[in-house]
Amino acid sequence: MSYEAPHHVVPHHDAPHYDAPHYLAARVQRALAEDERTYELGIRVDIRGDQLFLRGQVEGDERRRLVAAVAGETAPGLRVHNEVTVVEVRGPGEEETL
Repeated sequence: MSYEAPHHVVPHHDAPHYDAPHYLAARVQRALAEDERTYELGIRVDIRGDQLFLRGQVEGDERRRLVAAVAGETAPGLRVHNEVTVVEVRGPGEEETL
């Protein structure tokens, strides 16, 4: 006896690509670290359903905007929630004398 798959079954090699949320989050984190616009290592990426959450700290509003842009380009179709905060980085203060 031979078995023939029903017509509605999609062969594995033609199946649409699906990334588990933790793989997609890792891909976004890698893009944030490697993209020349950001080079950000400290951004946490969480994915819940079709929502992508970015958390961490950056220097300046432009960097914050670029982090969201890179994330959105890397995971199109997800709604990006940019919860990244901007921190002020100060130069060294007065020299301490001992």
